[in-house]
Amino acid sequence: LEIRTEIYDADMKFNGNDGGSTITALSLDMSAAGAATFNAGATFGGGIAIGGTGAANTLDDYEEGTWTPVLGRVSASTVSYTNRYGYYTKVGRMVYVSFFITINAVAVQGGSVNFMLGLPFTIGGVGNISNAGSLGVNNAFATAVVHTTMGRGSEAGLTFHENNNSNQNLQVNWVAGGVLSGSLSYFVD
Repeated sequence: LEIRTEIYDADMKFNGNDGGSTITALSLDMSAAGAATFNAGATFGGGIAIGGTGAANTLDDYEEGTWTPVLGRVSASTVSYTNRYGYYTKVGRMVYVSFFITINAVAVQGGSVNFMLGLPFTIGGVGNISNAGSLGVNNAFATAVVHTTMGRGSEAGLTFHENNNSNQNLQVNWVAGGVLSGSLSYFVD
């Protein structure tokens, strides 16, 4: 089956009727080598193959959304928030998250390792350390200068690390009125 237009650079259009209104569902631009424009987007059940046909070349997942960051410590702490925002984009197995938190008050400091939970997806990889993150505004910790993050076990969370070439989890008090913002990229399994 071949559908052809004999008119030089004439677009091909697939028109229909939607509730009594004429619509153009698909337009093929012949002056741009047949570039397709779908009126209301397109859904592909098996993904989109880019640059090949194998699984490694198929984009089969894309998602955007929000998440709610939750600060804590291994020995339970109670933190309330003035502001708390999290956004994410997931493309295939790669997840990019950003967050912004203002601590209102700390009723119970707790103890041991500082962490953040609530990531939209659990961090994957060997030992859950296949991630990289950085902090922007950061005055939410009592004494430490924190610059990096690391996945937290098999949870949807992360721990914080000082910028002193050590692999030690941060263990300091939260600061009421402190602000913490940053971003993290990681893979899921």
